[in-house]
Amino acid sequence: MPRPNIKMQPKAKNMKKSLKNLAIYCKSYWTIIVIALICAAVSAVLAVIGPNFISKLTDTINNGIIRGEDGFSILAVKLTWIWLKRLGLH
Repeated sequence: MPRPNIKMQPKAKNMKKSLKNLAIYCKSYWTIIVIALICAAVSAVLAVIGPNFISKLTDTINNGIIRGEDGFSILAVKLTWIWLKRLGLH
């Protein structure tokens, strides 16, 4: 039963033709669509990798403070922290 005051939209008679018309209409936007899909994929990968990376970074910081590791590890942590700040990830 349809809801009151809502008009039902007619179904497409020919779905293949409708999709073809949509593809023709979006032809000038293909590059933007592809870039957006690539950015979405990169974002998904970074969302999975990010917590593991931060965990390793935290462990390195903790080990450097407790054990007094060499200066190179501490320098790497500092440079990574600056890099994250510049990217706006922290």
